Amino acid sequence: MIREEEIEKAVRFLTSDAVVGQTDDVKMDYLRRKGLAPDEIEEALSRAAAPPLPPANPNPIIATVKGTIASTKNWLFILLLTLSSMAYHYRAKLRVLSCVCPYDFD
Repeated sequence: MIREEEIEKAVRFLTSDAVVGQTDDVKMDYLRRKGLAPDEIEEALSRAAAPPLPPANPNPIIATVKGTIASTKNWLFILLLTLSSMAYHYRAKLRVLSCVCPYDFD
């Protein structure tokens, strides 16, 4: 019989920074002294060796909205930059024309 709670404790132990560098013999000896059965030790070692799953996004809608807001901010910045550069070039054109032609273009 495998005790899931004990295996989870063993996996946390095996993946801690202080233990990762130890040999498998040292890890197994410690888990035996803690009262784990050989099949529980093997299960804990296999789970600790497997790469951890990425955390699931609890609410994908919020992540999508945040991405949309960031994207909207970028587009607003590009729009404002474009409009301001167009206004600058329009004023420069008016200055050049006012020097060339004495008429009022406003």
